[in-house]
Amino acid sequence: MIWRLPAANAGSLTAARSVAARSVAVRAIVAGCLIAGSAAAVPGVLPASTALAGAAAAASAGTPLYAFNSGLALTVSVRPRPGAWVRVEPYRGSAGQRWVVGKYQTLRPAADQNLCLNVPGGRYRGAKLQLQTCGRLASERFATSAPSAHTTVEFVRPVARARFCLTSLGDQPPAAGERVGLVGCYDLITQAWSATNLADLAGVIGNAWNMQALQPTKAGSAITGASVGTLNLNQSWISSYTGGAETSPVLLHPVTDTALCAALASPEADRARLILSRCHGRASGQFMTIPLIIDSAYTFSFITTTDGAFCVQPKPSGRAATRPIILGRCVGNNRDFWYVGTDMLTPTSEQYQEFYAGANSLQYSMRVVGSGGPGSPVVLSNDNQAAAQVWTDMVPGAAKPTANPDGSISLRPLSNESLCLAVPGGDYSAGVRLTVQTCDGHVDQEFVRALEFAPTDLVAAGDGRFCVTAAGGIGAGSAIELQPCAQQADQTWSAFFAWYGWAGQPLTATSSAAYPDDALILSGATATGGQVAVAASPGPAAWATSQDWLQVAPSGGGIEIQSFYDRSLCLDAPADTAGTQLTAAPCVAGSTAQTFLHGVAASNLLWELQATARTTKMCVAVGAVSGSAGLPLELEPCSASQANEAWFGPMYQL
Repeated sequence: MIWRLPAANAGSLTAARSVAARSVAVRAIVAGCLIAGSAAAVPGVLPASTALAGAAAAASAGTPLYAFNSGLALTVSVRPRPGAWVRVEPYRGSAGQRWVVGKYQTLRPAADQNLCLNVPGGRYRGAKLQLQTCGRLASERFATSAPSAHTTVEFVRPVARARFCLTSLGDQPPAAGERVGLVGCYDLITQAWSATNLADLAGVIGNAWNMQALQPTKAGSAITGASVGTLNLNQSWISSYTGGAETSPVLLHPVTDTALCAALASPEADRARLILSRCHGRASGQFMTIPLIIDSAYTFSFITTTDGAFCVQPKPSGRAATRPIILGRCVGNNRDFWYVGTDMLTPTSEQYQEFYAGANSLQYSMRVVGSGGPGSPVVLSNDNQAAAQVWTDMVPGAAKPTANPDGSISLRPLSNESLCLAVPGGDYSAGVRLTVQTCDGHVDQEFVRALEFAPTDLVAAGDGRFCVTAAGGIGAGSAIELQPCAQQADQTWSAFFAWYGWAGQPLTATSSAAYPDDALILSGATATGGQVAVAASPGPAAWATSQDWLQVAPSGGGIEIQSFYDRSLCLDAPADTAGTQLTAAPCVAGSTAQTFLHGVAASNLLWELQATARTTKMCVAVGAVSGSAGLPLELEPCSASQANEAWFGPMYQL
């Protein structure tokens, strides 16, 4: 993942999440103000408020009137006087920021309901509004209108001159202290007001292109990209979750009609067009973001289908000013790199990360180069937000990640998720350069991470002696290749988020409950086998694949316990009698001497040898007398009360 925070907060997941948390809080404020229209209501969609109509029911308290997407409210002094100018200021809940719909269509501050919002001298064009003592004048009568029956915003117009709209004058978004006046109505965001604060909830989606709904209240109309940003509301969007916030896919609505959603006009595929559709909640109308840069003010992201297989982008060719919005392969250029002003994070968003070389740097990450097709090499590159630098363990089309059968992970670039990081030809030797190849499920496309949270090695699953290495050193252009695992900096990989969200399980040293800091270690490995014993674990700083084991499910049931250091070796019981010492021997398919079952001892595991008779079950135990390699493994009659028969791990449980 390439979420980047300001320097003071770099690497802080809590800070990154604060943007989403604010959006959820604003939704809670808006929730109750929405109106379900004639279309069926979609869970999570927030229908619109009609601020002034609602205010009449609470005349004594009044209702704030927020300038769109700014957090600023229509404001006068807490002790207003006739002739006072009206401004927008941060909302503090004062009586000068709450407005009451009074008699004769007047707008009155709760601070003094004898005063009315007024057009000075009845001169409407370009007027800057102020307060005057109410006098049943035409210049103090205002009405509201909304773009549709399902919107969070409305326009405020003088009854005598309905072609003018109440407008925040000056910057956009407006700055605190700016005057409020009348400008000709053009459906501008500077003319949109709401009874609730929409800041951080609604906003534009743009960068080099700006996403817009050409007819934002008409189902079936086109969604296009405009090369020029405007202040028109048709370039503003609001999101909603189909379920709980950040636990479900996201729907994207035009602010002017939240009963409509962005959706695919045809099945998900390259070049499929986006249109406005009646919200139905199906996958064709669900999207998410993969954030690239995030801080408290903005997020730049890819916008993708929920499986991450395609990115939302303008058509690559066509009119210079306006192009259809379509799906396409993710690139990371000015067409699919968006500023996203509304929350579109889902749990799947976190299944995409960059892999940075070294333990403490977020400067250089793994990237596919060349054509990006099968056979393309992988190198280190400066972090420049390319889709070929973003990787996932998700299979395209999957709603959530699924681990490989042995708990390893297959790494796919966002730029083409049909490809996987691979050891070409399964050639496990020093200096072999990694490439991407068409995913085929073979072990040469599988890798294992050593630790769950910290910076960690990436080990080739086909031969646990070799690690993914930036062999030319940590710098731009360094080739990614295999080298013998040696716990060195150029074999250490970091991610923005902890690795625990990924499907593949980390390797975990297998240890006896009686010796909780010790590890099951393969030593003296040869072509025909090796010794297995329990010895003091060197710990993560000196982690080695000889400490790690995988459980594999043979076709006949039970588990095989394979050495990760040498996948051809399995834990083996030469006999099934008490006192038999276990070794690592060449794996033999279907061998009962290498097949174990899980039992339960408190919260831990018994490894029960499948070959033993039911009346004389034997379990793997830690022997009492240490040898040259440590305490031996041996068979003992199974007993849930025996601490030396209780085991933790391996982490991946069948």
